[in-house]
Amino acid sequence: MMDMRRATSEWDAEVIRVIRNSGRQWMTRDTREITYDAQQLWWARFSTEETMRIWIASVATTDIGYGLLRFEARQWWASLAVLPRYQGQGYGTDIYRYLAASTDQDVYAEILADNTPSIKACLGAGYTIAYAMDKHAVLVHRK
Repeated sequence: MMDMRRATSEWDAEVIRVIRNSGRQWMTRDTREITYDAQQLWWARFSTEETMRIWIASVATTDIGYGLLRFEARQWWASLAVLPRYQGQGYGTDIYRYLAASTDQDVYAEILADNTPSIKACLGAGYTIAYAMDKHAVLVHRK
């Protein structure tokens, strides 16, 4: 069973960095590896803002992924990553579902068009395809 906990510390920021870097090739905006120092600066900037909500997914005592909601352009946008050895086991779907349930507004997800596993996970969590653009698909979970 997967549990979700709110990220609240600099250590949590490091856990998120490691998980994010493990799947950075699938990120839609920036695929560069994030350094420890860059992550800590990011954490200091966003950890207290209401426009960013971050959770860490764990199974037993192992952190396996994270889910992030950011409020941008008057919409909530979902982003997540799951460690490679835990992919394909339904955790991405569970995280997308959790993120959608975390707000009473529509939640959007921008996914690389060739990231079929993430698109399937998002669809499995109740999102629908809103539109496609260039190399990305945008899905939405409507309230």
